[in-house]
Amino acid sequence: MVDVRARSVEALPRTPSSTSPGIPDRRPARHLTAVPDDDADFPKRFVPAMHEAARSCRARLAEELELRRVAVMTGIRDERRAEAVTARKAAAQNRRAVDAWAATAQRQIKTERQRRKVEIQADLRRTLRVQNQKAEQRVKDIEAALAAYGAEVEAFFDAIERERDPLTIAQRARQTPAFPALDVPTSTDEPKRPPATE
Repeated sequence: MVDVRARSVEALPRTPSSTSPGIPDRRPARHLTAVPDDDADFPKRFVPAMHEAARSCRARLAEELELRRVAVMTGIRDERRAEAVTARKAAAQNRRAVDAWAATAQRQIKTERQRRKVEIQADLRRTLRVQNQKAEQRVKDIEAALAAYGAEVEAFFDAIERERDPLTIAQRARQTPAFPALDVPTSTDEPKRPPATE
């Protein structure tokens, strides 16, 4: 910018006189005139325009900031909603999987319970059959032991009846047959088996 604060315009040089030499020039001399100093006020007039531009820029930036804030908050809200929907879907799927697992487990438990009941019943039948066989065998053994004892007693007294010597009869009387031990388990006894488990 050219500084023209103190600039002045000098009087224009006089043109050669058209009058003849020796004749005085009676035209009035030109006065010096000053150029208006408009450039001196230019900074003062430019500052308000700069302030107005700054205010406009400030308002534009504030509006842009608010728009960006709203956009970011909207994105966060949408993302949170999407994540919540995804989480709810995953939870529902997990609940269905748990229900399906529980149904399968219940079927398996029911099947296993029925199988074990059948196995226990079969084991009971086997145990009762063995016990019956043992009891029958023991009855037979006792009856056989008693029959043998009865036969031995009969033979003992028959011998005494045939004997005529008192000393011999007294000696034989001290040899009375012993009663058999009927409480001895038979050879068919088996150790008890624990209940069937898996």
